[in-house]
Amino acid sequence: MSNKKELVCPLCQNTEFEKQEGKIDSKWGVTAHKIILMICKNCRFILSFSKGRTIFDFD
Repeated sequence: MSNKKELVCPLCQNTEFEKQEGKIDSKWGVTAHKIILMICKNCRFILSFSKGRTIFDFD
């Protein structure tokens, strides 16, 4: 039995997503955050998730 949860779009209830990875820098460029974007293939709603810190994140 698998307990794996399925990601569901909060707007349209779709379960198919496009996955993209990126980095967001702070206003002054001192910190950076790796993120994963899950983009709903139906309505294009974007869910963002933290992937962890970069070496430039000093907080």
